[in-house]
Amino acid sequence: MNDMKKKSKRNYILLVIVALLLILTTYTNFEKMNLNNSLKTQDINIALIENAISQNQSILDELKKGDEYTLHDPLYEEVQAFLENNYSNAHETILQAKNIGLRCAYVQVIISENLLVRELIYFNTIDNGEILFEIGSYNQVNPIIGEKYSECFIIGQLDKEVYNQEIKDIIIIW
Repeated sequence: MNDMKKKSKRNYILLVIVALLLILTTYTNFEKMNLNNSLKTQDINIALIENAISQNQSILDELKKGDEYTLHDPLYEEVQAFLENNYSNAHETILQAKNIGLRCAYVQVIISENLLVRELIYFNTIDNGEILFEIGSYNQVNPIIGEKYSECFIIGQLDKEVYNQEIKDIIIIW
């Protein structure tokens, strides 16, 4: 009987050891899963940070091309040289001016009854003061609210009679 009790006790101890090993293995596997999930989360966070850095670098690169911190009021001669490139539209003209460091503004001249809009580019030159040019033709104009648009030309002229109407408003966007 004593042998039976010893075997029973030994079997019980072996069973407890196997149970503990099973619990320990399960716990270890659970910890590995947690660690893997944690690593995946860290990888995702690293990817998000890298993406944010990339986006910020792109923004920084754009700012370095020309922004309010690096733009300058040009000389009249710089403006003339710039306008010789004949850009096709207002957006391209303004963007290219800023890319080479010229401070300029986009201007809309609203002309009377039909609410016609003329697009201009505005420079505040160091040597000749404020100058405005029509986008496309690059005729120099000096629009004044209440005056006829066709009478505002300093250099060049407008051949369309439709613009022989009064200027209602001038909008300047820096």
